[in-house]
Parts: sequence; C-alpha cells; structure tokens
Amino acid sequence: MRLEQPTAWLISLFSMSLTDHLHRKSDSIRAFLDERLVDFSPAREKWDAAQSGGPLVDADASSSWNLIGGAIDLRIRMMITPTSISVPPEERQIAYGTTFPSVLSELEAIQNRHGGYLGQLPPDEETHLLQVCYLLAMYDAFRRSSFASQRDSPLYTLKPGAKWRAHLNRVSENDVAILQTLVEPALELFTLAVGQRVSLGPVFADSHLVDGADGDLIVNGTLIEIKCEAPGFQSKAVRQVIAYALLDSTGEYELKKCSIYLARFGALFGWDLDQIIREVSQGRYGYELLRDEFHAWLVDQEEIRRRAQDVRAENYNRLTEGWRAMLDAQNEFVGTDRMNEDARRLAVRRSNEARMEMWRIEVECGVSKPNRMWTPFQE
Repeated sequence: MRLEQPTAWLISLFSMSLTDHLHRKSDSIRAFLDERLVDFSPAREKWDAAQSGGPLVDADASSSWNLIGGAIDLRIRMMITPTSISVPPEERQIAYGTTFPSVLSELEAIQNRHGGYLGQLPPDEETHLLQVCYLLAMYDAFRRSSFASQRDSPLYTLKPGAKWRAHLNRVSENDVAILQTLVEPALELFTLAVGQRVSLGPVFADSHLVDGADGDLIVNGTLIEIKCEAPGFQSKAVRQVIAYALLDSTGEYELKKCSIYLARFGALFGWDLDQIIREVSQGRYGYELLRDEFHAWLVDQEEIRRRAQDVRAENYNRLTEGWRAMLDAQNEFVGTDRMNEDARRLAVRRSNEARMEMWRIEVECGVSKPNRMWTPFQE
C-alpha cells in the first residue's frame, strides 16, 4: 500500500495525548505495557550515542521547553507538506475562538508568500514563522488543558478579538532564539522527506480505544516521534513510540521501524520495530504478537467501559425518577396541616417510603453509604 502525499494537514488541537495514559503508573494501559515491556536498557545504546555530541543549546531554566518542543514539532511538519489549520465550528465561540484566527492569518500569509511549502526561509521570515509556531504550541497547550488550569498562560490575558501584535507581546524572544538554533539541523534532515511516503499526525485504528491518540509522523514505514528531551535516557519516550505502533492494529501504515528525533541534539535514531519489542520484552513478544494482544485487551476494556457507562446512565435515570417521586411525596407532606388526620398520616407514610426508596437507589448507585442514618418523619 502506498500512502498519497497529503495536500493539507489539520492540527487536531484538543486531541488526547497517549502520554496522558502512559505517564500515570496507576493507569491500566500503562500497567498493560509495563507487564510486557520490562527492560528498556537495550534501547539505551542508540539514545546515548545520539546525545554524545552534547545539546545544540545550553539548558535554560527560564525557557518553556514544552512550548519549544511543540513549536519545533510543528515547524518540522511544515517542512514536509503545506499545512492547513482551523478551529472546529463548535469551538469558535470559546474563549480562544476570537483570538486564534489572527495567528492563523499570519501563517497563511507566510504560506502564500512561499507557495505552501516552508523549507529553507530567509532569516527574518524564519523568525516570523517560529513566532507563529510558538504561539500555535501555546494554543495547543491551552486547549489540551482546562481554561482554569492555564491561568498562568500568556494567552489568558488576551482580550477578545486580540490581533497579531497582542500575541507577539506574549512570545518569548529567548525561546524563539533557541528555536532558531534547533531548526537548522531539522531543516537539513526532514526536508529529505518531501516527496516520500509520508503521513503527518497519523491517527491509528485503535486510537479511539485510548480516548484518541495521534503520532507525529510516519515516513516510508518508519514511525517518528519528535522529542525535546533534556540530556539523559528517557524510557518513557521509547515506551510511547512503541505504544503508538501497537495502535496500528490493522497494519494500515505498514510499520517496520520506530524512531525518535531529539530536537535538542539534532539527532534522529531508531530501531527495527520487531527487534526492539523482542529485546525490551526479553524475548516474550514480537511486534505483531504484542500488537494483536494489545488490540484484544483494548477491545475488552472498551466493552467493560461501555457497560459501566450504561450502568451510570441507568443509575442517573433511576436517581432522577427517585428524586422526583420523593419530592412529590414531600410536597404532599408539606400541606398536611390542611389535611384531616388520616390524609396527613398517609402523606407522611408516602414521604418516608419515597425517602427510603431514594436511599436504597443511592446505595445501589454508589452515591450513598449503606450505614448512613436518616430520620423518618413522624406519623
């Protein structure tokens, strides 16, 4: 199968990251992989060799390395194919919806001046593009988190309808200078992918089973993850690139290799996919065997989750009906001073029965404890 060269790429802002699962040791997906991928030391040799020349820039504690990493990821993708970015219609009225378009306009203007492909650019134009990439990374981080959790984001202070100049005031000049250093070897390396069999931001057959997950890029059957890691071996990055490959359960992308590009070091390295899985699993698994087992497990987990959702929906309906019945009975009880004695006692009894039934439903639904005490109305 040959994948056609894409003519546009839509950034999936707000898409879930597989790392959300893999970074939590208590997560069931992380636990599944940890039980099978038990020794990452075989992956370390190539990693250490890639870092042997030292980082391209010195570490700066004041720099936002997450944003730098996101920006270099975007810049690399733009080297390979024209990029189309948009905000889904249903999200245009959210806080960032009136400010984001001004950043997109800057990107479109650069693309129009250079015919879509953004390879080697004049220095001033490259700086301009890196500022755009930095802001796009900022929006990506903003959207992947809740509005409240991003109160320290410079975007939080933008006024509705803010234009490019207001955005530019929120770009770190120091971080853009770092990006200018990092982009040089990346340009030299990744422009070679132009015209190759490429998929940008690939979504895999089983991505929906992990709440959504998309990789960075695939070139000629090699899955490549772009990382801006600090010096030192990072087994979590190796786990992540393997996990993405496992999500390709149908073999759509015909993956043979997995690679990591360390942007701080300007180094690309990788492994044969089947071989590295055999090594880190200590011979228990090859690629296809682990991929099939992972798929079967994810399908089972999805069925368990679907049943749990059905139970929650049923419980919600039961609670709603129970509360309605209880309130109706208590409203009848409220008017007992205007009733005769027999009617009053009947209203009180119905109210107590409704409250008892509501308590029973709450216990069964797990929102109330069995030993909770409540006082019935006196007849």
